[in-house]
Amino acid sequence: MIDARVQLRNVTRALEWRADGIDETVRVQVTSYVKQMEAYLDKLTEEFRDRYKELSDQQRGYEVRATALLTHFAESTTETAPPTLPNFVWNKLAVLPMLSDFIGKGDEYEAGFNSPLDKACEWLRSEHARILRSERGVLAKGS
Repeated sequence: MIDARVQLRNVTRALEWRADGIDETVRVQVTSYVKQMEAYLDKLTEEFRDRYKELSDQQRGYEVRATALLTHFAESTTETAPPTLPNFVWNKLAVLPMLSDFIGKGDEYEAGFNSPLDKACEWLRSEHARILRSERGVLAKGS
């Protein structure tokens, strides 16, 4: 997520400071899509940040319990199958609304990130094609 946020900020900076030749309408529209993606990532990050301490404490408990179960299994001469490890930390992660959507159905992800990404790419591809056509026209006139 950190990499995604950095890349989105790089796109915003490029559109704000080095947007020579890019139509203002395109710049504004793409920037708005990037802001939507940033907002989605912010919500996902904030959700995890707000629950991190609780989840971290539970993870430490999980590791102790899993180690004990696995040690018992390793030392046993009668058990033939490894023990089922507890999944209480996963259960806590899976009910976080944003994360649950991200690893599950993905409606929030689609609306908040994927769809704006597709739309921004479409605008940028069209603008790139327009700029190339314009440059070819200038080159053809100068020949």
